Amino acid sequence: MAKVKVKIPPHVAQMLKPDFSGWLVLEEELKDGMTVSHLLTSLVLTYPGFRETVYNPDAGVISDQIGVVLNDRLLTFHEISQTLLRGNDSITILPLYYGG
Repeated sequence: MAKVKVKIPPHVAQMLKPDFSGWLVLEEELKDGMTVSHLLTSLVLTYPGFRETVYNPDAGVISDQIGVVLNDRLLTFHEISQTLLRGNDSITILPLYYGG
């Protein structure tokens, strides 16, 4: 079955697996009709710390301080819920930093 690669940066990965260092790379099975949002929801079920790390706890949606990149393209909030995944796609979770 086709798989999707999920890349999580070190400081976020440590929140999911405290004894882990470096980038965490997961390979998740792709199901028919799976969107980026569906994939992220499945990660919430597998990794309890994922919700607190990536989602806004008050709104239950992805935090505006988190970027979701699909194959080197930053997705908009709308695209996260609408974009269908294909085999060998790569998702990268990136904290966004603001300021100067």
